[in-house]
Amino acid sequence: MIYVLSKAEICRKLPANAEVKYLEVIPGRKVRNVVSSYFSTIIKIILSDLKDSATRKTISKNFKFYFNVLIGNILLKESFEKEMANSNLKEMKLYSYWCGPWFDVLMLLDKGITDKITFRAHGYDFDVNQRASRCIPYRNYIMKKKPFISFNSQFGYNTYSSKYPSYANKMMYHLGVVEQRKS
Repeated sequence: MIYVLSKAEICRKLPANAEVKYLEVIPGRKVRNVVSSYFSTIIKIILSDLKDSATRKTISKNFKFYFNVLIGNILLKESFEKEMANSNLKEMKLYSYWCGPWFDVLMLLDKGITDKITFRAHGYDFDVNQRASRCIPYRNYIMKKKPFISFNSQFGYNTYSSKYPSYANKMMYHLGVVEQRKS
């Protein structure tokens, strides 16, 4: 099963045995109820982000947007949990080709599950210089859950190693083609 957060992500021809499902927020959930249910998690995430000066600056400029994205990710997490209610997530292997929105959503799952998720990291996923805001929200909080990250470049591996020196749950696997030599 392949889950997507945007219908635009369904852009390739898939094998006959692959099924794509668009994950939507469960309708009718009130923001105040989400905040009440996840209050301590929301506070931990915000406090973690406030420790980083670039993220703190971004949050202060547009807290409403930051907060809405966080609530949206929590709602998507709830939708995914509902979708998987009849499955044993602890026995599943989850993989995300990007460390983008799915990374944030899946890392809100229980700790017993998050250490079984593999993420592939590309430049935009880890390099703040590739982002207009110069920050990646929620990363400090998420990295405490120790997800397995597969970097596709030495640059990414080195960038995360310098930002999170004690973080060891990572590998480097090049993505691309073998260098073509002219004869």
